[in-house]
Amino acid sequence: MADEFQLVGYLRLLAKYGVDYLIVGGVGGRIQGAATTTGDIDIMPDPSPANLGRLAAALSGRSTEKKGASSTVYETHETVDAMEFRTADVSSYRSLYGLIDVLMELPGVGPFDAVHRNARRYQSDDIVLIVASIDDIITSKETAGRSKDWRAMDALYQARDHLRDHPDAYEESEEALETSEGDGDNAE
Repeated sequence: MADEFQLVGYLRLLAKYGVDYLIVGGVGGRIQGAATTTGDIDIMPDPSPANLGRLAAALSGRSTEKKGASSTVYETHETVDAMEFRTADVSSYRSLYGLIDVLMELPGVGPFDAVHRNARRYQSDDIVLIVASIDDIITSKETAGRSKDWRAMDALYQARDHLRDHPDAYEESEEALETSEGDGDNAE
């Protein structure tokens, strides 16, 4: 298991397995200019059975652990089944690259197709990043209403305002892909 979150490791892993997904949550806000930190990645996979199978294969491994639905404890979970993603609002895993949450619906916004409609596309070296719009990320955090989400709101609102004033000025940068150290439970 990784002691710290490794975003680029996850991006390369998902690309290697050909997983189609949207980046949401704190990483999605950060890529769009929000001055936030995070200790995990939240993704929404395309819900096709083949794609969920690729995601399950990507996450499966000797170091994989899964957090129970009503628990804060991660337990060994070497083989991820694609059906796991459909049976929970959020499926939380810890692997070689740290923490990852898989969402099938973005709170207050909807399923993959609804979020994909407004998503932004960025290129990071050889990896294409599809990121939920800053407005959809804000809506999801407002809907969730958790204290950790409210702590990130000022930075998200500032990023949204900047993107509205300069829609083509922000490009994904190496700084946007850097994350803070931490376990992700207290991060955005």
